[in-house]
Amino acid sequence: MSANAVDILQKIRQNTFSDYNKITLDRESLRLLSYLFLNPDCQSDIDLFSLPGENIRLFDLGQHIITAAPATLAKYAQQKKLLHLNKIDILQCFAVEHAVDIHNNKIDFKNNPYYALAHLINYSRVKKIVFFSKKKFAWLESALPWGKIIFKKVLIPETLDVDINDFVFHHFGVVVDRDNKKNKLANIIYQKQINNTHIVDWIKQTIVKNIVIDFSDQSIFQQNVVDNILHPQQVKPIINPQDIEMGKIKFQK
Repeated sequence: MSANAVDILQKIRQNTFSDYNKITLDRESLRLLSYLFLNPDCQSDIDLFSLPGENIRLFDLGQHIITAAPATLAKYAQQKKLLHLNKIDILQCFAVEHAVDIHNNKIDFKNNPYYALAHLINYSRVKKIVFFSKKKFAWLESALPWGKIIFKKVLIPETLDVDINDFVFHHFGVVVDRDNKKNKLANIIYQKQINNTHIVDWIKQTIVKNIVIDFSDQSIFQQNVVDNILHPQQVKPIINPQDIEMGKIKFQK
């Protein structure tokens, strides 16, 4: 990863978010974040969970991340007046607040509403598990007030113990956490999502068109996400000034 590119982004993050250098994450939230980065669209030059310490500075994470995640989390922390983020914060940030960035960057219009929905952390039940190239992938089902949505071929990380009928949180082709008891947090996220105008619109369009969100379907994602996860290619990051807005790279895809 280009040191110059990272330095540019880090300086912009610091200038945009006054507490950027002070924000920390605990080990549990860092593990969840590292699962998000199993999708190669999220660019990092290390396994984020390998960073040492019980509380890890967001700044130190940002040294290894070229995409918008550090600024997304810094914005969330600023809005909530937080200096420390836990797993609950990571889930809520990418399940609900992230919808604003997706919509503002017109991902739901430039691509499609199913693509936009897949970029949130969603909550679903595991209906089926299969193996591709010795890796576990799940068929997931989300039950919503307007019907059900199926997510196909979602990676289950090797270090996550997930089985059929488990409830899980997942993001863009990767299971990021398990929740067997449908606890209070899951219900809070569920209620916030079904009361969010953008998210409800994406959900309804997906259901009414009977769309199955299959992460190998290039008509939805303009790429085979499953293949990219199984065979990631190292992409040299390039930062163009016109792609930076509000302290982060614009969400392009």
